[in-house]
Amino acid sequence: MINFPIQVDTCYIFVRHAPQYIARFRCAASNDCPVPYDLFRINILDPRDARLTQHLTKEDFDYWLRQLPHDKIPDDDELTFEMWQEALAEMKDALYQVVNQVLQNGKMPTSWEGALTTLIPKKVGEGKILGSIRLICLMKTATKIVTSVCAKRLSKSLEQQSGLQGPQEGFRPDRSTRQRISRFISALQDVERNQCTICVTFLDFENYFHTISLPALFLLLRKFGMNENDVQALESYYEHSHIRVIHTDGEKSARIPLHRGLRQGCPLSPILGGVVVNAILRWLDFKGGGLSQGDVVTNTLCFADFADDSMLMTTNVHDMNVLLACVNSDCQ
Repeated sequence: MINFPIQVDTCYIFVRHAPQYIARFRCAASNDCPVPYDLFRINILDPRDARLTQHLTKEDFDYWLRQLPHDKIPDDDELTFEMWQEALAEMKDALYQVVNQVLQNGKMPTSWEGALTTLIPKKVGEGKILGSIRLICLMKTATKIVTSVCAKRLSKSLEQQSGLQGPQEGFRPDRSTRQRISRFISALQDVERNQCTICVTFLDFENYFHTISLPALFLLLRKFGMNENDVQALESYYEHSHIRVIHTDGEKSARIPLHRGLRQGCPLSPILGGVVVNAILRWLDFKGGGLSQGDVVTNTLCFADFADDSMLMTTNVHDMNVLLACVNSDCQ
């Protein structure tokens, strides 16, 4: 049993048939998810292969440095990516030595563990509504170099080992909302052509990044076969994470330790969040009841660009209720 406390915010169901019928309902928030361990016996990482804590070559470091984006707001150390890119060779080499040491030892320097956080309302005029606030973390550029390397290594490993389910589109190389939209349009065309029924549910997970349980995340990473040294490096990183909130007058709050959730703005957050939700995908694949298109049966949880938006498709309401029961149980 895996504790997976992500709440379902809003759920819309569309049932298409002649005549067309549309029903809507709000899912009750719930808290517990019994994902069978047998679902982690195939398509997992090699636990003997330490990816995140591998040595970083100087050539790879120079490549990462060149790939850093421009015009990004730095942490309060005011060191931008452009400064590192234009720095003297001796400074770049010193940074390389520290980054390599952090990667191999799995320990961040104390000064790299925190982040400034700005509070950005999701909609204009909702700046005083707590539920409408998005927390964006401004991390030190050196920290982002380390976490970017880790995120790229983990993503590559998951893709090579087929660790992520096929319908998961978000935060993956060469994937976008286009595949999801194309799959949905194709399904509707197939239903129209064959005069059959399709049930579609669109799900949005509430406060996705900020509600993920860190113990559940590390348990899932181990179940997905991640090397123990790599998992412990991530545990160390999150164990000491903290933020300081920037107020509108420029003042900064005291340190606030983070006991749950992933920092929005950290390069690791999208791929780690994808691993968490992938547990649901595997369970739904196991349950079956997906939509049949030609010779292909798609088991129907498809992700858009953001991992908190998902879609289910079945041929009848009974199968949809089975899948929704899984999601509801997973989100408890």
